[in-house]
Amino acid sequence: MNIVFLSHTPRNYLFKVGSYHLSRNLASMGHRVLYVPSPLSLFHFLNLPKLGDADYRNVLKSRLNTLSPNIDSDNITNLTPFVLTPFNRGIFDRARIPLNQWFTFNRMGSKIKKLDFKEADLVIQDKPGLFFMRKFIQARTWIYRATDDYSNMSRGAGKQAIQDLEQQICTFADLVLVTSEPLRQLFEQRYGIQARVLRNGVEASHFSTPREKPREYLGITTPIVLYVGSLDDRFDLDLLKKTARLSPDLHFVIIGPGSRKHLDGKISNITALGPKPYEEVPAFMQHADIGILPLKLTEANHARSPMKVYEYGISGLPVVSTPLKELKNRNEDFITFAGDAKQFHEQLRYCLNNQQKLAAMAQQESRKHSWQSITKQLLNLATPKSPDHS
Repeated sequence: MNIVFLSHTPRNYLFKVGSYHLSRNLASMGHRVLYVPSPLSLFHFLNLPKLGDADYRNVLKSRLNTLSPNIDSDNITNLTPFVLTPFNRGIFDRARIPLNQWFTFNRMGSKIKKLDFKEADLVIQDKPGLFFMRKFIQARTWIYRATDDYSNMSRGAGKQAIQDLEQQICTFADLVLVTSEPLRQLFEQRYGIQARVLRNGVEASHFSTPREKPREYLGITTPIVLYVGSLDDRFDLDLLKKTARLSPDLHFVIIGPGSRKHLDGKISNITALGPKPYEEVPAFMQHADIGILPLKLTEANHARSPMKVYEYGISGLPVVSTPLKELKNRNEDFITFAGDAKQFHEQLRYCLNNQQKLAAMAQQESRKHSWQSITKQLLNLATPKSPDHS
């Protein structure tokens, strides 16, 4: 089959999201896969404050390499649109931009035709702002796969513009998938459609293959509590600091963008390592004791399907999380919940006291959620339900 992904995250980004894993598995099954990430625009190069950041410049450089078709090590063709105007807050906060946009500096239409993807068997879209790609692709089946409540996130376009756009996408798509039960309920209430839940999973072999202890752990003599992920506005930094102060006999290791910026070393039992490549993350998980998800209790977070849950789990880590609706719905025995620092401290003690039992449950349950099995479920759902889109 010819399969096209329209994704919010490039495949070569630090964090490997669901579209990365699905596209990889589909390519390994012999399908031809085109991967189109979030567009670049002129305004990416006019953002002077961000251009002063080396990480931002490196990301831009890597994305420029895919303005022309670029085939990666998974035999997936990557192609990034270069558009005139972004779909973002401010003067570009209008749904009609991705609805009506047709011009791309790098001539996406002709490139897609040359790659023989003008006619696709399946399109899987998880970036609302890429809806204009329907002008270049005729799809037998179009799936909208919403991974977050985008309209309640702090980045991107505003709430009303995204909801107006998503209403149009939901009407157009043959099938709407969401990654959490709260998000399914939101889509039913907001857009009047029946979405199907297909949650995020785990690359089982990547996280279960034994790794050597990271050198960063060698000087730590107390149990290790690990967080892997961004320290953005969704992360409860204050909760982490308070919990660490209540737990001097535990060592908190924080991996991800923003960790060194927000954690200045004043709390002796917190170590911020900054971002680590996906290839190195399993070693840090396998040699830790507990995984944590101290996320703020916002509507956007409640609708999330956290990628790290089963990555922690298959690495043998019990998980302590704030009481997110989606995670509570799953009723997983290896996940415990805490609403404040005192409860977090107590649940960390519980996990340590029951570590062997919880680790076994975590690995057993997480194996059921491999990306391979989720990819097969996706293909079973992806049957044409309407005439070709054009």
